[in-house]
Amino acid sequence: MSQNHYSDAEKRRIADDYHAEKAISGVTIRKFAVRVNISKSTLRGWINMASGPPGIRKKRPVRYPKMEVEVHQLTLAQRALELELRNIDLQDKAREIVLRDHGVTDFKASDMWVLRFRRTFKLVYRAITHIGRKLTFTAADLELHQFFFLQIQEYIYNKTTPKSRIVNSDKTMVRLVSPGKKTISPKGLKTVSVKHPQGDKQGMTINLMIAADGTKFPAEIVFRTASKCGQLSDNFVSKLEAPSNVIIRSARKAWWSSKFEEDNVNRLFPANVNRGTSVLLRDHFSVHVMEESTELLLARNVQQIIIPPGMTGQWQPLDVSVNKPFKESFKSDDSEIEDGNGSDNSGESDEEMVD
Repeated sequence: MSQNHYSDAEKRRIADDYHAEKAISGVTIRKFAVRVNISKSTLRGWINMASGPPGIRKKRPVRYPKMEVEVHQLTLAQRALELELRNIDLQDKAREIVLRDHGVTDFKASDMWVLRFRRTFKLVYRAITHIGRKLTFTAADLELHQFFFLQIQEYIYNKTTPKSRIVNSDKTMVRLVSPGKKTISPKGLKTVSVKHPQGDKQGMTINLMIAADGTKFPAEIVFRTASKCGQLSDNFVSKLEAPSNVIIRSARKAWWSSKFEEDNVNRLFPANVNRGTSVLLRDHFSVHVMEESTELLLARNVQQIIIPPGMTGQWQPLDVSVNKPFKESFKSDDSEIEDGNGSDNSGESDEEMVD
């Protein structure tokens, strides 16, 4: 048995055996350690343990128990919907709840907190074994599908809307994860350094829009930033070699917010412009279905048609023709770099993309 696998009770029993034998034969610690196949230093530590019943480790009291219960309920709700949930999602939600309920801004929700939280609520971090698309539909699903096609018929075919005013919009998240904590290194070195971008995780959201006649609108990229104001520094933006038809934005979570939504609508469909009805085809994203977003579009004579949940892969043109191939190509290029062990990078590590 490994020395690390002895319980406190077993350690005390072995120490008591030593004391009993020493009283009879005067055996030394060294000889007794050889007999029980335990190192002398380890045995000495066991012998010097405090007497009495096995000690009980004192656990650090839970700082925000109600917050942890709420995060646990969120976890169960997300998994009931078969949605992906990562450690960073638990951390973000924990900080959000603590700020909301206690006004505390310095709660770190560290990696150790996540480990203890998962252990307390018996949660594990497992590899995804299956990624499926919803193929069986309820009566409510079929009703949404019928409504979707009725809108297509009414606002595109019946109104003979020109292709130039039929717009499809899609957003995709690209998440970059920094290199791991280990690397191949010669023996004997006291320090092993690698070069990689600061921060453990980076991400960006890409918003693409295209009209049915092939007109491409400026792409928008939202970068994640740690800045409290949620804005990238001018110095950083000036170093980006972005094409003139790409709009750079930034946010704390690198996701499309209601503010970006409002700016986007105002730019693409400006007010007080005399034009016919336009159609905007989008997926069932939370910002898209907000009442404020819908009203803003209607005020500009834009009819939004929402693709039913779970069907974007079949009825979302940009997702099928552009974003999915883009992400697959991005991942393929990155895998080739990883397979080459970064031999052409003079010791610099490359990042890995995670969908």
